[in-house]
Amino acid sequence: MTVGERSAIRAQPTVVPEPGNAWVRYRFAERWWPAAARAWTDLGRGELRGDEPTSKGESRAAGGRLFGLGFERAGYDDVLYLPPVADALRPWRLRLARDLLRAGAPVCLHLLPGDPVAETGSRQALLEVRDLTEVLLPPWPAGEGAAGALAAALDAEGQSLRGGWALVPILAGITAPDVEAIGGLLRGAGARGVLAVAPRLDPTQRRRLSEATGDAYEALFHRPAVDLDAALDQLESLGLSTLPTRPLPPAPERLRQRREGAGLLMTVAELQRRRGAVPSRVQELVRSALWLERNDLDLPGSLREGNLRLVEQVSDEARALLAAWIEEGMAAVLARHGAPGRPGC
Repeated sequence: MTVGERSAIRAQPTVVPEPGNAWVRYRFAERWWPAAARAWTDLGRGELRGDEPTSKGESRAAGGRLFGLGFERAGYDDVLYLPPVADALRPWRLRLARDLLRAGAPVCLHLLPGDPVAETGSRQALLEVRDLTEVLLPPWPAGEGAAGALAAALDAEGQSLRGGWALVPILAGITAPDVEAIGGLLRGAGARGVLAVAPRLDPTQRRRLSEATGDAYEALFHRPAVDLDAALDQLESLGLSTLPTRPLPPAPERLRQRREGAGLLMTVAELQRRRGAVPSRVQELVRSALWLERNDLDLPGSLREGNLRLVEQVSDEARALLAAWIEEGMAAVLARHGAPGRPGC
């Protein structure tokens, strides 16, 4: 092993993958990642970002590359999150994304307005999400709200949304009142789906947003937390998907099938939760999905031979869903459970 290999920075697992966080499992440590100074919504941390100092992180990353210290490219079996970077480092991040995809890692590439796409053939392994936080946050043009600001921006940004995914932060008094209008604009721009996130705000962020709008103080400080499920319902009523398909590793086949099967169970669990299913039923599907994540098996073979019936951690409903998936395909099963539009990445 070379010095460079010993020094390589390896991404670490952070959260349980699920559709609401774009299936993210791995990310590189914050202290090494040169995060963008522009406004963005962190999918892994569920926070509004972009107002913290970045010079320290940028200098570390630049110094690391200068002395041969790099980010480990190989050996990731699930989705690795690449957050936005400083504008000058966009080409470097694109090369990193392509290297990871070539090495067999599924990737979630978090794009800001103006960021180039990866332009790779690894479509099943790549989820690109275009973050509109910067566009939707105040200050807005005179007399406009979040939807008006988006309408103006789509003239320049609309082409990059066609067939893709948009990330929209749902913020009380800011974007929450305009969700339906925002969704209509995105559908008109050809977006395939919307990843809606209700980011946590610290008191300083609340104050800044309140001052920027002039009339959102009450909503930001004194009203109940934003109703994310209501926003998701509004977006789905417009025919927009809110559940991205899980990016999958190309090989080995057993792993890819387990990830896909577990993704199906997590997606159905989320659909059931949104529609008011008994929590224990939702939790059973989640537990079944997590068991599939952690145990190596030939999933189609186990279903065919009935071996999964012997696994008490996999519920009867989960087995039925997996059997239907093998026979009919993902889209048919999700459509039967109320997934809007055409789920996919």
